[in-house]
Amino acid sequence: MKKTSLWQLYRESFKFIKQIKGQIFLCVGIFIFMIFIGFFISPSAEIELQILEQLKQMAIKFEGLNIFQTTWEIFSNNVYVSFLSIVLGIFLGIVPLLISIFNGYIIGFVVNRVSDQEGLSILWQLLPHGIFEIPAIMISVGLGLTLGSFMFKEGESRKNIIKNVALSFILIVVPLLIIAAIIEGMLIFYLS
Repeated sequence: MKKTSLWQLYRESFKFIKQIKGQIFLCVGIFIFMIFIGFFISPSAEIELQILEQLKQMAIKFEGLNIFQTTWEIFSNNVYVSFLSIVLGIFLGIVPLLISIFNGYIIGFVVNRVSDQEGLSILWQLLPHGIFEIPAIMISVGLGLTLGSFMFKEGESRKNIIKNVALSFILIVVPLLIIAAIIEGMLIFYLS
């Protein structure tokens, strides 16, 4: 059995990400479109209350946490969402697309509300962690979409897809989420 180095595994993972860039770009396109929808189209009062309540519940989770607990909470939540995006992609890729739609809309909604109250300059505080978190999530939803579209293939091709999806998650997505969580954890801790 031939040994594979970590460097070779990274190269395989990046090559695979390149191969599925169409699925990733589709998810990114939907995500960006939904940011604009969330920014320019206000939801009904009932939906707005639900969104605000959900955001409030997320903020409550961080109350009283130290910087390490905050970072861990962010990281574990993002890994959970990313993992679900991939695994639930087996259902024809519907869940990853829904995650792109939902997250894009929420970001657009939040950007609209925050920029109305604080001005657009406040968004620069959000940018640093988004540089790593958003690509990680978009790669995850692309991996989930890929998994859903290849689940019906037989034999070796399906095994290779599953292996490449798992490697890409572990070697690319998780490290990006670690960096994003550290940055976001520090921002939340020091800005609150």
